[in-house]
Amino acid sequence: MRFNKFMAGVVSGVVLGLLVAPQKGKETRQKVKETAEAWKSRLVHLFGKGENELDELQHILENETTDLSEDVRQKLLKLVEENRKTYQHARLESLS
Repeated sequence: MRFNKFMAGVVSGVVLGLLVAPQKGKETRQKVKETAEAWKSRLVHLFGKGENELDELQHILENETTDLSEDVRQKLLKLVEENRKTYQHARLESLS
């Protein structure tokens, strides 16, 4: 929820800044469109990178020998899965 409020504030600030800039309407609309596309691209990259890191951690915990006890390994795998769900939820909300 905090992330959504933060992103709404960022987007609102960018849009308001562009709207009060002394430019023609067509130029302003183009800037708003380009800015929105750039932010969307950055978010997609950020979420993709985070998910890749979760995948890598999960692979290590499931397949590689570590000095962790089995109960610690299972707890970490559970945390990875919970974080993946949170990540996916945040991605869907922010990109919609």
